[in-house]
Amino acid sequence: MRLSSASRTPSPDFRAFRPLVWLAGLIAALCVALVSPALAQERQQIASVDLSNISVWGNAPSSRTFTVPAGSRVTEIETAIGVSHRGSSWGSETVLTLIAPGGQRFVFTGDEMNFAGQSGYYRATSRLQVDPPVLNAGGTWTVELSDTYDDRANPDYITDNNSGIVLYDLPNPELSLSASSAVLVMGTAIDPIQASATGGVGAYTYSISPALPAGLTLNASTGALTGTPEAGSPETTYTITAVDSRNLGDEATLTLTVEDRSLVLTLSESSISAIRGTAITPVTASASGGDENFSFSISPALPSGLSIDAGTGTISGTPTVASPVTGYTVTLTDGNGYTETAAISIGVEHPPLGLSLSQSYLHLTRGVAIDPAVTATITGGSGTVSFSVSPMLPAGIELDPVTGTISGTPGAILAATAYTVTATDQTGPALSAILTISVENDDERVAEAFEQATTRFMAARIDRMLASEPRGYRLENRGDTSGNGITSRSTQNGADLSFAAGRLSADGLWFLWIEGEYAEYRYSHSGEATRKGDFGLVSAGFDYLLNPDLTLGMMVQVDHMSETAKDASDISGNGWMVGPYIAGRFSSDLYYTARIAYGRSDNDAALDVFGGGAEWFRGGFATERSLARASVYGIRDLSSGVTVSPKLDLAWMRESQQDYSVTDGVSSVAVDGLAVEVWRLKLSSRFEGHVGQNLRAFVEPSLAWDFAGSGYQERDDLIGALELGLRSDAASAWQSLVALRYEGIGADDREAVAVRLNLNRSF
Repeated sequence: MRLSSASRTPSPDFRAFRPLVWLAGLIAALCVALVSPALAQERQQIASVDLSNISVWGNAPSSRTFTVPAGSRVTEIETAIGVSHRGSSWGSETVLTLIAPGGQRFVFTGDEMNFAGQSGYYRATSRLQVDPPVLNAGGTWTVELSDTYDDRANPDYITDNNSGIVLYDLPNPELSLSASSAVLVMGTAIDPIQASATGGVGAYTYSISPALPAGLTLNASTGALTGTPEAGSPETTYTITAVDSRNLGDEATLTLTVEDRSLVLTLSESSISAIRGTAITPVTASASGGDENFSFSISPALPSGLSIDAGTGTISGTPTVASPVTGYTVTLTDGNGYTETAAISIGVEHPPLGLSLSQSYLHLTRGVAIDPAVTATITGGSGTVSFSVSPMLPAGIELDPVTGTISGTPGAILAATAYTVTATDQTGPALSAILTISVENDDERVAEAFEQATTRFMAARIDRMLASEPRGYRLENRGDTSGNGITSRSTQNGADLSFAAGRLSADGLWFLWIEGEYAEYRYSHSGEATRKGDFGLVSAGFDYLLNPDLTLGMMVQVDHMSETAKDASDISGNGWMVGPYIAGRFSSDLYYTARIAYGRSDNDAALDVFGGGAEWFRGGFATERSLARASVYGIRDLSSGVTVSPKLDLAWMRESQQDYSVTDGVSSVAVDGLAVEVWRLKLSSRFEGHVGQNLRAFVEPSLAWDFAGSGYQERDDLIGALELGLRSDAASAWQSLVALRYEGIGADDREAVAVRLNLNRSF
């Protein structure tokens, strides 16, 4: 082995500067020792040899020997040679050879000196790391000094007093660890564990066996064990070895355990399609790892009605609102703060739309309200539903578009018809149900309505006819060819116009007369619609004077009456009556009349029985009439010029229907004939006097009592009336009358005001 000198200090004059040179060499050696790690390490000196004052001849090497103790090991050789040159001035090379007992040779060569014809001096120190070490180095070691230049006359050089060789044994590296054991956590970076070697030579190389857990590494240069374990590992003992440049080393053991504290979280479901209002099948969480002190949370917030158990991680509940499919993150946390997550998607749909009707078939009667109403029950859906029906429901029946309730009163008959009721959810889905409806006529109601309306009509007509009793057949009028137009008639609200005319034969035995009246009126009873109508009556007769106090005659009457109630009824009829009469007097101021009559009428009636725009029922009916009437009255002129005319009148009239039928164009209903009968007793008295040359004023109070009867006008009460008027005197062929009449005194349900105009002509 060869080693060039580590330092050299040339000098032109060795003898003059020798002490200084030796001091410099010593300082240099100490500096090397201080800065070199190998020198700084503790080492053991094995042996040394003094090479002072050796003369070296070029033609033969000089040698010395020294003994190394048995069992020694040599790992380092240190030399220090100071040489003064004594030969020629041209260059030479000094060679130092160290020979071990086993023949191993270590050669140290100095650089050749060339001092330009001068004698010179140099010093060289060296340090050799023996690799591999000399083992079993005990025995005799030989040192040879030689020079390549052969002066033969003089030694080539002479070593100084500080020359020699020292053999050392550097200790094996010693390895220490910053920790001998560690419990690591998978997924968590470890605190570095440092392997530190000392006492060796040169750089250290570190290794470990067996292989570290995945994620951990040992730096071969620095000895630092770092990283983040990626998998769990049971307790394992590892051997860390450090070797130096001589391949000598040391080892230490390290026990590592990698705990798999990573959490494992699984959910029983990865997605849920829930139905609003229906409890979900609980989603359970399975957790392991960590310290098992678990808690659970979820993000974002679950749909209303669902919750997560913080202790078990179970997701349960009944969703109360719809929610689109949303991703949720369930987080598992243990007591050390380690977390794991699992994903779940949850969507809440509205439950399937369900529709049911409280009834699937309605068999209705026309004019009778649906009872109970048909209700719609909705299940599922969003809760906001609108309803429709197809085809259009029958007249009078309607569907509530918000609640789906079907109610009303059918106004027309209908064969069994299927209707589709559709519920449409605001989110789009729709569902339908079938409702079958049939409507039959309420024949009883129709018949009853016509019975009431027609009997009321006949009763009103009887009232009109009784109130319009002609005066022409009265005996006192027979001889008054100038005419007398005052009559007493019961009229309702309205006005009427009447006329009268008479003709007496030349012999005074026969008398021909005619009277007519036309009135428009309106009236109402409590709780009923106002009715308006018109009434016309023409009466004509002739009689024969049997004696001065008695006449016998025949009377014919023709009448027309129509009466309407707005949007309710329209009834009209034409009739006639014929019969004999007598008129006479008991005395000069007391008279009487009596007559009987029989007749018939033909009538038309139309009623809106069911309302709601349905077709009206219409039909015609015929009646038979009978009348009997007698009256006693007086006429007395008082001395004051006032004429008093009291009157007592008893009348009976009956009108009976024949059976008939009505129809709305679709169906017919039979109506039984009814009869209206009235017994009426009336007491009145007129007071009349002149208020001008040809003008007379009158006032007539009256009291009427319908003491018996049947039909619509069944009543037993007294009705008072008062009439005030003016009439022209009988001075010309034409006479006129105007009167105001109030009727209803003492009656709770009847009240009438009438204006009456009469025009009479005598011929």
